Amino acid sequence: MGFLGGRQAALEKYSVHPEAEPHKSFYDERIAANGAFLTLYQGKSSKDDFFAKSHAHFNNIATFFKGPLLSYLPESGFIGGEIPGEDDYHLGAWLTRIAASVGAKNKDDAIPAFEKGFGERVPAKIVSYWKAWTERPSWIKVYPELH
Repeated sequence: MGFLGGRQAALEKYSVHPEAEPHKSFYDERIAANGAFLTLYQGKSSKDDFFAKSHAHFNNIATFFKGPLLSYLPESGFIGGEIPGEDDYHLGAWLTRIAASVGAKNKDDAIPAFEKGFGERVPAKIVSYWKAWTERPSWIKVYPELH
């Protein structure tokens, strides 16, 4: 049954307990999301549906990347100021995963990979933010290759 199957069984088992009633929406969302992954791994779901959802998700990421994300970024440095704050660590890791997902292998590949993946130039705020991260000694140590 594996991890996803075990989690699905537990979600379904505990969601029907009276104590779970205040958390019904939490359980319903988790049962649906985990169930979708489970059927995919079991080969029971449509590949076309999976790819359609994947493309929609990628388009949502591209929209966020080119729009709302910019309102959170400073002109230079980090959201937290001159040194990264908690938000920066989450966003830095997220950007790294997105860079890797569009084909970047290292920090220097990221901006061209974003441009190729999203089909347009990367906004200056994102370039500046990426540079602020990738010049840090800690970044160079942890992410010599994107992962």
